[in-house]
Amino acid sequence: SLDGSDVVSGRSILSTTTQEKEGDETKDDMEKDTHWMSVSDKRFAMAVTALRLLVRVDGLVDDVVCDEKSHGPAVLFMLMELPQDCEAFDISSDILSLMSPKQIFAEAVSRQGELWRLLKVLERQDEGEKNDPPSSSIQSKEEGEQDADLARQTAKRQERGWAFLESLVSTPAVANAIVNSSGWLELLGILVGYSGFTKLWAGRQGSAKTLSRLLWDPNIGAIAAPLLHKFLPTALVVLLKDEGADAMLRVFDKESETPELIWDSEMRMELRTAVGEQLDKCFENRQANGGG
Repeated sequence: SLDGSDVVSGRSILSTTTQEKEGDETKDDMEKDTHWMSVSDKRFAMAVTALRLLVRVDGLVDDVVCDEKSHGPAVLFMLMELPQDCEAFDISSDILSLMSPKQIFAEAVSRQGELWRLLKVLERQDEGEKNDPPSSSIQSKEEGEQDADLARQTAKRQERGWAFLESLVSTPAVANAIVNSSGWLELLGILVGYSGFTKLWAGRQGSAKTLSRLLWDPNIGAIAAPLLHKFLPTALVVLLKDEGADAMLRVFDKESETPELIWDSEMRMELRTAVGEQLDKCFENRQANGGG
């Protein structure tokens, strides 16, 4: 089994325990058979490669990966935080590309409450962004296309992460999890430029596409729309649903004074502040309850 609790700190655990026992005897045996190694160690890459081979055999280990005792969703999402030039990053991405379209995996993500780990990956600022001035604004589509170097640095993590979320959100379990948690608010935070979140166009576009998909869901749309109306003008919510992410973001980033929409930079700042205040409370509660 593979435990990712220390993956992002540069350590991995490989456990060779092959049977379950009761009480202290189980704990002692697991401690004896647990080996610590760097995520850059070839043996770690070999272990993750072996898991990928097993996952490729359709249905062979799905139950094991999705079992609550294995913490499969948590481990795989945490591996997404590895450096993008790490071999294990590519291998774990392949595993997630195989697992995320599966209903059993989506249900495990929702049931085990691990969606926040993937959102954390999508929200993070990569090194190129962290070097920008603190006052740097959200990135428009045109700026995203021009900033080719930064786009290349973050492309793999962003593109793959949003592809995984797109697969997951198409399932009732994850769609419900997003609207019944802070997930929808975190997506809105990426869209509007919450402090500490990525400001890249790829992230803003990905979040808008996810919210648009929720609005179109026949079962979730009736829940998602009122939630977004708490923060966004009706015209922007309608635009997001009817014309999609890019069209909505183009209007969001510009000034508008029409019968349908009065919108300017001051209103964008007020919206960003309001969303930020709510997200601050959500993260404080999550940390207080032992979450990420």
